Amino acid sequence: RGWVGAAYGGRAEAIVGNLRERMDAAADEAMAERGSSFDPVPEGHSNRRTLLEVELTELRTLILDAKVSDEDHDRDLRLRASLSVAIGAARSLALASPSQPTIAYLKVTKAAIDDVLIASDQQ
Repeated sequence: RGWVGAAYGGRAEAIVGNLRERMDAAADEAMAERGSSFDPVPEGHSNRRTLLEVELTELRTLILDAKVSDEDHDRDLRLRASLSVAIGAARSLALASPSQPTIAYLKVTKAAIDDVLIASDQQ
């Protein structure tokens, strides 16, 4: 069990452990062919991108509710900061409409997720 699991519990560890998969699924969805702004919104649009944002937000809640040891204090602060940026980036990616280009949102979100994984010693 890694420090994230020890500090924040099994659910936090599971979220961090699946973060790369969630990011890959969100990226696949974001790179799907886009229509014009007049096309109807595809069924299930942004489900995987929204799930990424929801799980990051859940992780933040778990972290904010936890009392970490002095030993994990600096890592906790680093993870909190990384997570804050990742949530904002994932939210922008999730809210992009089918007609908006998402490549910039995607690049920022991938970088933010990588930072969360580094902060949680997963990369």
